[in-house]
Parts: sequence; C-alpha cells; structure tokens
Amino acid sequence: MVIRQVNSEVVELDEKSIRQIVTEIFVDQFKLFTLDYPEFAPSEQNQEVTEYWHINPDFNTVAQAIVNCIKKDFDKQIDLTTIQKINQQLLIHRYIGSRRYPELWNYLYKNKSQIAEQWAALDRFDLEIGDSYALLLDKKRQQIKSKPAVTAISVAKSIRTGISQDKLNTLIKERIDDIFPNNYIALSQVKESLMDLGLIAIKNEFIFPTPIVQRFDLEERSKGNDNE
Repeated sequence: MVIRQVNSEVVELDEKSIRQIVTEIFVDQFKLFTLDYPEFAPSEQNQEVTEYWHINPDFNTVAQAIVNCIKKDFDKQIDLTTIQKINQQLLIHRYIGSRRYPELWNYLYKNKSQIAEQWAALDRFDLEIGDSYALLLDKKRQQIKSKPAVTAISVAKSIRTGISQDKLNTLIKERIDDIFPNNYIALSQVKESLMDLGLIAIKNEFIFPTPIVQRFDLEERSKGNDNE
C-alpha cells in the first residue's frame, strides 16, 4: 500500500527503487517501519508471501519533524562573500551600475581584473567594465523576447539625452502602443525591466540612459506581428 501510494505521487521512480528508499530511511535509519509477514494456516504455507510493515505510532510526528528540518535548510540564508554577491548579481541581471549597487560596484572596480579573469576562465562570458557599470556579455546570448524587456529597451533608446521622471509613464505608453498595440503590458513591468537591465539612471528626478543601452539593437517589426 505504501509503495503504491508513493509511486502514484512520484511516477518517475519504480516500485523497486521506492522500496529501497523506504527501507533505508524508515526501516534501517529511523526504525519506524518493522518488516513482517502475514500468518498463514498450514494449508496455505505453499502460497506466495508478500511482506509488509508494522508502522510505529510516532511515524507522523517524526515525519513532520523531518519535513520541517528539510524546509529549514532550504530557507536558511547562505552567507556569500562580496565576490560571490557580485557574480550572483551579474549572473542573474548581467549588469551592475555604480548608482544602484554602490557597494558591489566599488568592490568590483577595485578588483576588476581578478573578477574579469574568473568569468573569462569559463570561456563563455566577457565582463565589460566601464567607468560606472559592469556588463556581463554572454558569447551564446539569445534574443530578448519578453515584451516588457523589449519595450524597456525601446524606451531607453527614446530617452536620448534624458527626460524628467514624471514623463516616463507617457513615454512607456507611447512605446507600447507603437510596438505592441494589441497587447496589455503593465507599466510596472516595463519599469522593472528598465532597472533590472540597467538601462536607466535616475538623478534629481531626471532619467538618463546608461551606456549599456547601446549594446541592444531592436529589430524592425510590423504591428501585425505583436502577438509573437
């Protein structure tokens, strides 16, 4: 019964593998299952015998404690070194700007040769470091297809020398209407992409494009293809 129930939830494991795992954990390690065999009358001794387990009454309590322990390990925050934090940020967002991440940026700039060599050793990434930004370039990079991200790139290119912060929403709406007229795209998603991709810098309620903007090219597309 236990084997079949587990197999119905974890279909990628066969019954033999499940039995082995259950035996190792609950029979051998925690002693919660005790292997036993049914009793037969003398006339039934020659029939095939199927083993089964006696389950300890404390099983539910112990099982819940195991689950809680596993969840605690997953939720535990890992202390990262500064270089690990920098590499994590680059791997996720591909960009670190001096204004948005001043502490990471200062450390990165002071140790730029060492950090750049680490990425170069992977033979897949080039770390470009400017005066106020670091950009991780993937040699196997793919096209950005996210509509909010594509819109954000278009917005950043349209800013040119800069705009006041209160005009950003209007500009985003204009770019959405021009590129994806038949789609709903939340302004907040575009703003998030602008920041995550490091496309803009904000100072004194004024928005400027960052040097990273020139790294992006937008393909010409007709308005009839906005559902792609």
